[in-house]
Amino acid sequence: MEPPHGSASTREPPVDEATTSRGPSPQAASERRRLAARLEDGLDASDRWLHLLQDVVLVGVAALMLVMGVLVLVNGVGDLIGTVTVRVGDGGTVDVRVGNGRAVVEVAENALLALILAELVGTLLLSIRGKPLTIEPFLVIAIVAVVRHLLFVTVGASDNPVAQTAELVGLGGLILLLVGAVVLLRWVPVRKR
Repeated sequence: MEPPHGSASTREPPVDEATTSRGPSPQAASERRRLAARLEDGLDASDRWLHLLQDVVLVGVAALMLVMGVLVLVNGVGDLIGTVTVRVGDGGTVDVRVGNGRAVVEVAENALLALILAELVGTLLLSIRGKPLTIEPFLVIAIVAVVRHLLFVTVGASDNPVAQTAELVGLGGLILLLVGAVVLLRWVPVRKR
């Protein structure tokens, strides 16, 4: 036999309409706000520390590259001085001679390497200052690197002149493409999102 309709055994406890429409209790809402505020403070602190650590790493890398660039430049100047001979003749004439062509090209390669390192340091400094990175410095670095390789291929002896000529033509074409990209970047306005 079923209990009569509305008896105590099947009846649910009365629901307070005001409590369910208001949501959680004021104490629970206050606790959630405090927890969210602590979490936000923790995230802000970790964000500051991570940015500081990133800046320290960038400054360290920039300083290392700058020292490397100075060493390469000093080495290049030393090599250049070593390849030049100066002789003073009997009648007061000065004779200046440069050793071999390969040494001069090595000096040029060192100078280009120092230029690449200087460009990279400049790019790192932009990042440290919080400015957005653009593609143009990397294109300039690529152009200098290809020119440096072009010098190396030009001076190097090759058993296969056809392959060397093909490589020189390819490198020349790559330089033209990179220069064209730099020109396009300067002429065509970039849309900001």
